[in-house]
Amino acid sequence: MPANFQPNQLPTQQPSEIAAGLPGRPIKWALIVFLLLCCPAVALSQESDQESELNSGETPQATRAEFDATSGEWREVMKKLRKARFHFGICEEHESEQYRQDYLTQVAKGDKLFVKLIDQGCELLYQGPDREIEGMLDILQQKYFDQGNYELTLKIGMALLQNNPTDFSDMINLSYVARYCNEFETAKELIKMIEAGTGSPAGPLLRSFLAAEPRLTADWNAELAIRAEEDKAANLPRVLISTSQGDILVELFANEAPNTVANFLELAKNGIYDNTRFYEAAKDRGVKGGSPFGDGRCSVEHLIGNEGRANNARKHYRGTLCMVALGDKGQFTSSVLMFCRVANPSLNGNYTAFGRVIKGQEYVDFFKNSHEKDSDGALQPVDDFEGDLIHSIEIVREPVEPMTVIRQAPDGTEIVISPNETELSDESDGLESHDDHDHDE
Repeated sequence: MPANFQPNQLPTQQPSEIAAGLPGRPIKWALIVFLLLCCPAVALSQESDQESELNSGETPQATRAEFDATSGEWREVMKKLRKARFHFGICEEHESEQYRQDYLTQVAKGDKLFVKLIDQGCELLYQGPDREIEGMLDILQQKYFDQGNYELTLKIGMALLQNNPTDFSDMINLSYVARYCNEFETAKELIKMIEAGTGSPAGPLLRSFLAAEPRLTADWNAELAIRAEEDKAANLPRVLISTSQGDILVELFANEAPNTVANFLELAKNGIYDNTRFYEAAKDRGVKGGSPFGDGRCSVEHLIGNEGRANNARKHYRGTLCMVALGDKGQFTSSVLMFCRVANPSLNGNYTAFGRVIKGQEYVDFFKNSHEKDSDGALQPVDDFEGDLIHSIEIVREPVEPMTVIRQAPDGTEIVISPNETELSDESDGLESHDDHDHDE
């Protein structure tokens, strides 16, 4: 549930409004879409999704009876959820917290059942065609894609392809989705299926990816190995970033980007990020924030050298938190950061990857976009855009050792800030971001 959910508030959209907007679909599946729009916690349970395999061969096969039973359980939860909403609307003030908690309890139950329902539906499509389930998953796939939940988009899309093996347009789209969420080998398999099915080579963009795929896969496997060691050690610093969409837990790469991490923690401790807005966001790129001026500029007093060019620099994947390159040659970073919504190899060696999202990627996906693609695929600014807020940043796991920050003046002079030293002012003139490399490869 978003962090800005107040005790006296519940989502206002009703199931009947959603169902009315889906003509020609069975009502019971139209109601399922209700949670996608009204209950983000249910719609975006990515932790379970990321642990699931893309094919059903490694899990016990579901039966249609089990799917129908799960569907029935889910509908019962929805009845209780609507009942809790009704009572909340008419209750006395001293009862409101009770009904709010009842509502959240039903959301949590619906969350688990909803993920189970999608898993079972996908498994059934691997066993054979089912038009009703295909109709449900087709609706959900588009909803998840629109929300930026590429893991579930891919999972559902692969299941839908089982009974539509010549839908090459969907295969092309899914190959991009697979790349977005770090599934490079799956993207390669889809492109090979397109070539085999059409009897001709894929287009130049897809062929370019095929040429790069071995390197991308090797890099991703190396990243997974590093993450496994980090999980075992469990000693990297972590922060909880409170935003207007929800709380995002981030682990910081103190080993590969120590000065960037130290600078970020120092800025966070001194409230530099508090109540600043994300000033730029695009669905298949990332979300930028951390500018004291609200427009991408930063204070020259917060400059450090760009660690993204080091030999051991981490790479940029979906869920990576990075520092935007600054200066005429991208030689600096500062407070301006970006959450990566998709894997973006073009940022490697340019921006500085200094952390990864542990929990809350769904909120990154939910941040309002400042740019949307037009009918020709070109990014265009959104009128009257006002970005989401960073409320605060809390350090929930401190570094193993106190960290010293080494900042750089524009003339190259080093400024050493020892732990616990007072922060400098952020009210100097701003330095603009160096954005030449913020694009997909």
